[in-house]
Amino acid sequence: MPDDAPAPNPYEPPKEPPVQKWETSWNQSAELSGSDWALIVVCSCPAAIVGLTRIIRGDPRGGKMLGFALLSMFVWGILRGCITAMQQTQHMY
Repeated sequence: MPDDAPAPNPYEPPKEPPVQKWETSWNQSAELSGSDWALIVVCSCPAAIVGLTRIIRGDPRGGKMLGFALLSMFVWGILRGCITAMQQTQHMY
């Protein structure tokens, strides 16, 4: 401690350092391009594989791409199930 610095006040509580915020992939530049969105909507399984490889490489867009690809697979599965169920219903006439 330098000689000209004032002594700390014993009655004042010590100052705590500011809380450190963690950077998440949503805070970083995680914008998906148009080709990424096309890949997610048209063929979700390869998009999930691409997202997984991006996660392994540390690219912040990987998690977002993998999440939307899994969501797209789920939506396409529900849509396919609804269409299949509509085709198999018994008609009254």
